[in-house]
Amino acid sequence: MPDSRGHRSSVDADHRDTSGPITVTDLLARAGQPPLETPRRRIAARQAIFEVHRHRVRRFIAVLLTFLLALLASVAAYYVGLFFYLDRTVQRVDALAVNSPGIVSPQAQDGADNFLIVGTRTTGADQHVTSALIAHLTPERNGAVLISLPLTALIDVPACPVGEQSLLADPYGGSLSSSFATAGAGCLVRSVQQMSGMRIDHYVQLDLGRLPGMVEALDGVPVCLPSAVSAGQMTAPAGSSVLDADQVRSLLADIDAAEDPTGQRATDRQRLLLASTLREALRLQNLANPIVLTRFVNQAAKALTLDPATTLGELKDLGDKLGQFTAGDTVQTSVPLVEVAYQPTGSQDSYALIDDAASRGLFSAIINNATLPDPAATGPPGQATEPVVTADPAPTTEATPPPPPAPDPNALTVAPQNITVNVYNGIGTRGLASDAAAQLAAQGFAIGEIENQITGEEISVVRYAPDQLAAARTVAAAVPNSELREGTTIGGFIDLVVGSSFDGVVPVVIVAAPPPAPEVPTATATATSPAEPALAAGRRSCE
Repeated sequence: MPDSRGHRSSVDADHRDTSGPITVTDLLARAGQPPLETPRRRIAARQAIFEVHRHRVRRFIAVLLTFLLALLASVAAYYVGLFFYLDRTVQRVDALAVNSPGIVSPQAQDGADNFLIVGTRTTGADQHVTSALIAHLTPERNGAVLISLPLTALIDVPACPVGEQSLLADPYGGSLSSSFATAGAGCLVRSVQQMSGMRIDHYVQLDLGRLPGMVEALDGVPVCLPSAVSAGQMTAPAGSSVLDADQVRSLLADIDAAEDPTGQRATDRQRLLLASTLREALRLQNLANPIVLTRFVNQAAKALTLDPATTLGELKDLGDKLGQFTAGDTVQTSVPLVEVAYQPTGSQDSYALIDDAASRGLFSAIINNATLPDPAATGPPGQATEPVVTADPAPTTEATPPPPPAPDPNALTVAPQNITVNVYNGIGTRGLASDAAAQLAAQGFAIGEIENQITGEEISVVRYAPDQLAAARTVAAAVPNSELREGTTIGGFIDLVVGSSFDGVVPVVIVAAPPPAPEVPTATATATSPAEPALAAGRRSCE
């Protein structure tokens, strides 16, 4: 009883101390147990945990964004600094003469851009020109013309300023390259303007002795060759190749004047290497690699010479434009000649003689943004091109042989060796056009352009002009499951647009090839240097 009373007294005392009824939570608290969780409390606890996590995520994102912004700012500052370094380091020469009297129709040339691109080589203290070409961008920037200039062409070199006092050197008759040796880049520009009538807006000079260093900085340069090329100890197979610095150095070696009297072959090689190097340098993979880009810029800064007005942005724009143009948008041509080894009386030097009428027509078409004349139609006046008619043979008493059987309409009559094919990548798969071109070249076809022409079609298309059906059928037979389509082609060649169904090239059998037509000598046939098929086939880029 006392225990019962004592217990009741303590409970009564506890009850008197509370302000309300005793809850389960109170009892659990007195027993030292955790309180029961209600749904509302669980939700509140989860929300609190979520808020903590969200705060941490926000803080992490803020730190990450700050780091990325700082990194981007550092990268941007690096590239800007590299740009200004190249701009300050590159040499400048006052070469332009945009108001010289030799320019034809200056108003018609407004909007167009003409780059004179010159390759030079240094021997001791002397510097001489090894190649020269004009890169013409149309006013609409939808096409380009590349004109190779014959360095040995006999021209009237105009009066040119010489030295710091700008004293005029007397005009004289000499080779185009001699104008550079006489009075430097400015005289070469004036001579080109007088010869062509085109206004030179930009002067770009490249020391070719440093081009191998630029190639080495890029760890090699990919090129696409329709046929094998050999120079010195260097041999490059047909198809896709990656040339290293030593191979480039071999290709840039001097060519004997007897093999290349006008310098056309050297110009073709240098143009190929320069375009391939520039295209490789502008690849995103190399632009995004600061180590490769810095090495290349260091070499390019020592090799380049520009006029004061030309910016690096304009030079990059030239490279971008040439890389963006499709197969038919860039035309490669050369100055028409009537003779490649003319030797004036009393002179030991040989010169190339320019076909004045044909060259005027060529440059006038470029200046006026018109269709270029057909080089095959530029023979000298009065040249006989009609076949000689001979008397009929006397009749014989022999029996007339039976007529030959009718030819098979499906027989292939044009051999691959007589066909030039432009190869286009129709689906964008890297290297597809190059692989197809290499396989075609292995079967004897000559290769023209190797470019992208995205159509997305599954089937490969052989496109031909109306008079090219026989040749197109040979190409279609070499590419199984391809389709013949009549249409407009590039350069008078057969176009092959490779689709996703392309499964390789197969050999073809020529049943009855017609005899070749007799050759008719023309001015262009006798006035051009022997050209390397791999470099003079007209292609512009490598995939």
